Amino acid sequence: MKILPATDQSAGTYSGVLVFQRDADLTLTPDTNILEIFVAGDTATNIYTQLQNTKSARPMVHDLMFNMLTRAAQTNGRQWQLLRVAIVALENDIFVGRLFFGDPATGVVAWDCDCRPSDGVYLSMRSGCPFYVAQIVWDVAAVPIRASKVHMIAVHEAHMAAEGASSIVPPPSPPSASDDYTQLKPDDMDAIKLLKRELAVAVREEDYAAAIRLRDHPFMQMYRRIEALNHLGRGEEATRLQNELVAMVQRTHAEATY
Repeated sequence: MKILPATDQSAGTYSGVLVFQRDADLTLTPDTNILEIFVAGDTATNIYTQLQNTKSARPMVHDLMFNMLTRAAQTNGRQWQLLRVAIVALENDIFVGRLFFGDPATGVVAWDCDCRPSDGVYLSMRSGCPFYVAQIVWDVAAVPIRASKVHMIAVHEAHMAAEGASSIVPPPSPPSASDDYTQLKPDDMDAIKLLKRELAVAVREEDYAAAIRLRDHPFMQMYRRIEALNHLGRGEEATRLQNELVAMVQRTHAEATY
């Protein structure tokens, strides 16, 4: 997990990016795919304190949740033991997590419920149960490290550190113009071409806050999913999302000119 600087250090609050990688990817390269989920507020704070092996002065909501589940598991282990956590779907660019409870002796799931993936991460860390990402979610949402938020953040942090150092060390290279996020394609919509041009300018001028904002624009998020589906040969799904993107752009422009 990459923790971003606290938005309010005095309040002890954090924002961060949860970064998931596959167990099979033992060696990380710029082209290794990762999955990123933004977290903030109490969830990020709780995960951070767990990573640092520290405790809050007072129990927070996630601590209360874990303590209640632990007590329930002690009372009825076959029904309330947390067996695993998973990200099972991506709906309207929102990740859907799920908690699976059951008998740890047999692995039989008694029941499950939806959750925010970040909440599931915390419970997984506290309980020691495995965390999974559904293959269909990974195929659509995972991105290469070189085009990820954490890479942009690392480049920005390295650049800021270099500016304050006595001997300037060149920061890591930002995403290149050959990445899909900046390279114009003949069949790109005008709205996508505009976002790509603005993203290329932001990266070239080392305005990484703007680059992250442009990369996460709703049009670009939909565009990346379409590109991923086309790459996987799932043309019908890609066409359906393309039609949704066209409608989204038209609706946005209509609202802007109303």
